[in-house]
Amino acid sequence: MAEKRPNAKKDILFRVRVLYAVFILAGLLIATRLVWVQMFSGSVARSAEVLSRNIFRTTEIPSHRGAILARGGEPLAASVFRYQATFDFAAEGFASAERFDKETDSLSACLARFFSREDAARHGYRYLSKRDYKKIFDDNYAAKNRKRSVKIFPREVTLDEWRMMRDRFPILNGNMGVTFGREQFDKRVYPYGDNLARQIIGRIKDTTAYGIEGICNEELTGRVGRTVQQQIANGFWARVNDADNIDPEDGCDIVTTIDAGLQQMADERMRRQLVAKHGSFGVAIVMEAATGDILAMVNLGAEGERRGERYTEYYNHAVRTSLTPGSTFKLTNTLILVEDAGFTASNSYDTEHSPQLRGGRSWRRVGGANVTDSHDAGKETGGIVNLVDAFAHSSNIYFAKAIYETYRNNPSRYVEQLRRLRIDECVGLQAFGEKPGHISDSYSDAFRLPRQGFGYEVTLPAIHTAAIFNAVANGGRMVSPRLVSSIRRGDEEVERKKVNTLVERICSDRTLALVRECMVAASKQTKNIFSDVPVDFGCKTGTAHITGSFISNCRQDTRAIGVRDKYYLGSIGAYFPADRPKYTVFVCMCKESTGYNDYFGIDLAGPVAADIMKYIYTNDPSLHEGIEPAATPQAPKNIKGGNAWHTHRVAYHLSPDIEACYEGSEWCSVKVDEQGKATLGGVEVERGTVPDVRGMGLKDALYLLEYCGLDVSFSGRGRVVTQSLRAGTKLSNDRTKIRIILER
Repeated sequence: MAEKRPNAKKDILFRVRVLYAVFILAGLLIATRLVWVQMFSGSVARSAEVLSRNIFRTTEIPSHRGAILARGGEPLAASVFRYQATFDFAAEGFASAERFDKETDSLSACLARFFSREDAARHGYRYLSKRDYKKIFDDNYAAKNRKRSVKIFPREVTLDEWRMMRDRFPILNGNMGVTFGREQFDKRVYPYGDNLARQIIGRIKDTTAYGIEGICNEELTGRVGRTVQQQIANGFWARVNDADNIDPEDGCDIVTTIDAGLQQMADERMRRQLVAKHGSFGVAIVMEAATGDILAMVNLGAEGERRGERYTEYYNHAVRTSLTPGSTFKLTNTLILVEDAGFTASNSYDTEHSPQLRGGRSWRRVGGANVTDSHDAGKETGGIVNLVDAFAHSSNIYFAKAIYETYRNNPSRYVEQLRRLRIDECVGLQAFGEKPGHISDSYSDAFRLPRQGFGYEVTLPAIHTAAIFNAVANGGRMVSPRLVSSIRRGDEEVERKKVNTLVERICSDRTLALVRECMVAASKQTKNIFSDVPVDFGCKTGTAHITGSFISNCRQDTRAIGVRDKYYLGSIGAYFPADRPKYTVFVCMCKESTGYNDYFGIDLAGPVAADIMKYIYTNDPSLHEGIEPAATPQAPKNIKGGNAWHTHRVAYHLSPDIEACYEGSEWCSVKVDEQGKATLGGVEVERGTVPDVRGMGLKDALYLLEYCGLDVSFSGRGRVVTQSLRAGTKLSNDRTKIRIILER
């Protein structure tokens, strides 16, 4: 029986079918697995998420903080980028130990030279030598587990410094590949120094903030950006395009009212005065009368063990320290007496002339209070003093009697008048920590009213007293002191701060005129301090014996101050020019008396106020009289001859027309006609011959005559009008004498 031969075709088809079945089954299994991974497997999803998170990350891009600017645009505080290199000691570029040693040795030398001893002293870090840097590199390289992000620079560097390093320093120039990263910081800098206007500019530290930095933090901060980054090497990331990327929006710039130059000058002058007088603290405020803009605000307090050494702006005494104002409060009382009680300049009281001599007592009883005068206001009038003289001589007895006798039957009316002037309120700087004034009600009316008449039983911060003086300067309109004028983003003004009126009219025109008359009269008593102030002004000085306490970083002052302690607040408020006030200046200084009468306001605060006023007058052209141009061009009547080139240059600038006829001559004479035309003619100069020096100045005439061998004597000043030897005369010897006469 013959064998049955296999069917090749069927065998091939069978195998194909088996393969198809295997592929289909595999495909089904893969599809099932994919569905499982995507839909049901939590572990796979977590693994994928971890992997994605390790490769991609979303980071915030900080916005560039806005600047705080002076009124002229100068930056008082600004943010600048700083950079720090972070070295990856496990990078592949550091695989060769021999090359690592060679390149880090060179880099260490470069870093030691760049971050020099002078740079370390200037920026306040410890200087590192080449050996120190090399040890840092070697220790990190030899570590068992090499760190992948190590900071080497002792300080962050600027963009220009970073670019220089990238161009010139080994390793940083990329000659060993990707071995380092770069961190960027937004650092706050203060171009005028860390202490200038510190209480105005402010600071942000951790969660605390004060000053404009804190008040306008939202506007300065801007909007933070966001970006997606991909890891390109261990420790190194690069930005990738992503729909979730958001660019940061830089913060706005805050434009203050501060005049940078004036602030510097006032700070320096107050600092010198505090050192000289061993003061505890000092305040200087300059306001623009019409707007209330604060052009300068200085707050300096003593630091350390003793006064008279180091002063910084650690506390805003101008708005946060409320003390007894003393005699500067007589301005407020004068406003009340004239406006409410109808006082005129002739209202008089007996100040009991020469209180140190009469009755052997230095004080007088007014109501229930003992009152004394530091100045003898009634020396020439038998003690009878009118309002203007009492204000000018700062008579405590006059104002104690005036307030007490006017309001003793209705003391609440006096308090109402004080409140009308907002004495017990803030004046608009609450954001800077301003304290309101306080009107005492702790004692009987008979004791309190006379003392309030000369500035006791009331406490005020310096800014409030300055606001009252400014209201008088501003025609009776009390405006809120202002420190921020506008908010800007680039060249665009986002917001303009308005002038805020506190009291539209504090008094009538009659009252204002009389009060200003009193202040001008008071300024006449300060000529020993203000003698060289080139502008008329009105002022009032004050001296107050203070009790209580104030914030201090000086060990001598960190205690409660009692009645027996000799702490005084000396102050002066002023406005100028007297006829059209534009500026208000208020200066005060607190000190402990250490000698006889070393605490009066005129001596403590006066010199600072005088220098501030002189500075403003010098730098404000509107305070100077203008010069009208002449109807016809001016021309000189004569021009001195002399060196031809110099003379031609002078004639070119002074004469409307010149004619030069001195070709080839180094010296020339000048003739000027009635129309001012200058004709320059040559002067022949030859040794042994007398030259013509008429019309020349003394310097050129002396030079030429002595050059020609003459012994010269002269008299007069100006230009040469006559010479004793005629020009062209030949000299017989080298010591021939000649006399020249000069006239203007």
